[in-house]
Amino acid sequence: MPDLNEQVLPQPVAPTQPEQQLAPPQQVDPQQAPIPNAGLRTPDPLANFVPPPDPDERLRDFTNVIYSEMAGKDDKHMIMVGSSVLNRLDSKRAKEFGSTLGEIIRNPNAYYAVSKNSKLYQQAVSGKFPDEMSERAYKRAMAIASGLLKGTIDRVKGQFYFTNKEIKKLKKQGKKVFDFKQVKNVGKTGRFNVFSY
Repeated sequence: MPDLNEQVLPQPVAPTQPEQQLAPPQQVDPQQAPIPNAGLRTPDPLANFVPPPDPDERLRDFTNVIYSEMAGKDDKHMIMVGSSVLNRLDSKRAKEFGSTLGEIIRNPNAYYAVSKNSKLYQQAVSGKFPDEMSERAYKRAMAIASGLLKGTIDRVKGQFYFTNKEIKKLKKQGKKVFDFKQVKNVGKTGRFNVFSY
């Protein structure tokens, strides 16, 4: 039995290691960085995406509009464009938008980059990109397009996304261009106001 009057001495503690220096933060390519709350599930369904060697016309068209409208932007913006295409397809408003993915994308009043045959749209259609960063952005757009079509990336709501500046301009142009009385504002994503029927 231990002697209760015996004094207990503290045990020696092993010396601690000197603090390690933290490495400086690494630069992250914005096209590769995950964006929180962008409709992506965990784990990131885009992380291991390998583009198909010969994508079908539907995937190519869908990728082209996403890339040309939002190249250089984050995943959230690309998901927003892709969602608007699919939400228009599901809206049952074929007379207004078109009844297929291709018709919706090529609707002359729908996507600026497509209807104006922008440089980014020309790059996407031709597959000729000015640099490696643009090629990576296109691959990322294809991964998002594929994920949205397969349902591995969650869509965001709404068929229309406008900045405050765009809303002001559209309202000046009148109902013939866009009738805001036909839609309701269903929220905001970043600097965009989201509208739906």
